Amino acid sequence: MTEIVKYSNDLHKLKIGNFGEMEQNLLFGILANCRDKYDEFVMTLAELNEFSPSRKYTANEMLQKALNLRESIFKLDFSVIKSKDENYHEQDIYNLFSRFTICYNGKKNDFENAELTEIRLKVNEDFRELIANLTKEFTQYELEEFIFLNSRYTKTIYRYLKQFRTTGIWRVSWDDFKEILGIPSSYKMCDIDKRILEPSIKQLQEPLNLFERSRTPFKNLKYTKIKGKGRGRGGAIKEIEFTFDKQTAQGQHIAYIQGQEIVPKNKKEFKEPQKLEPIFIQRLREIQKKKAIIFNNQEYFILNIVEQDESFLIHLSKDAKFPKNDFYTKFSLERAEQLAKDNNLI
Repeated sequence: MTEIVKYSNDLHKLKIGNFGEMEQNLLFGILANCRDKYDEFVMTLAELNEFSPSRKYTANEMLQKALNLRESIFKLDFSVIKSKDENYHEQDIYNLFSRFTICYNGKKNDFENAELTEIRLKVNEDFRELIANLTKEFTQYELEEFIFLNSRYTKTIYRYLKQFRTTGIWRVSWDDFKEILGIPSSYKMCDIDKRILEPSIKQLQEPLNLFERSRTPFKNLKYTKIKGKGRGRGGAIKEIEFTFDKQTAQGQHIAYIQGQEIVPKNKKEFKEPQKLEPIFIQRLREIQKKKAIIFNNQEYFILNIVEQDESFLIHLSKDAKFPKNDFYTKFSLERAEQLAKDNNLI
């Protein structure tokens, strides 16, 4: 599995702290697969089982997981406030999917004994834009790393730490932290330490053995509880702060040599940086050598796309298999986007 999950940090507003471990795996696995899906798409039992690192679920077990996920998802409200000026604002409320169909074999409404065959989903058009048209403030991590974590609390902490990977600091109020993680109100401080913080910190700063590869999510990860003013041994906890070694936008850890930041070049431990391309370039690459486009009122095949600073060189030809009279044309970002729009790719 090599999927990269990328989404706008606005998605962190979704309150999924109460989602179970497998529910989170399924949700973010689906997000990884739906970025470029404009119409209804299908995920089979085998594909859903790819999001389970420790075991494979039976068709009946996965049906229960899918039913729980669908129920949890449609309880979510995701809102965005857009301000046109200081006095005029618009609040939009979204749901993740406009369609979530569960297909199964068995008697009608007998879900306890039925077997899942596939799920069919369609992303809400407005929500899809939040995933597909990412801004510079996106969160990125490898899906296999995320699903390998074995606690819903650890997964949630992981997602938020990744949002602050380039600063190495995540500081949040104690009340917000408990709400984000969905910590039961009955938990005492000792419960939070022993059941949530200690095991999460331990796993997140230790190497994860992923398919014979070893990666460490966060190096030197620590947390500090910050108390307010009070008598005696101190007041109530007001905030919690997590610190760890800073990472690049691609997740590489930054080392320090004589006060200077050095990005390691160890290919066994780190992957080469993956630059996020505009969605219209991705669309053009998808049809490369497969489908002709209209350019200057003529049909051409795209043979290759080469990035140059803030522009792109697009290699065009009349014939995809036997290039003849082929040529390169330089496109600015705006011109490349218009080319994709003219060919109904976005």
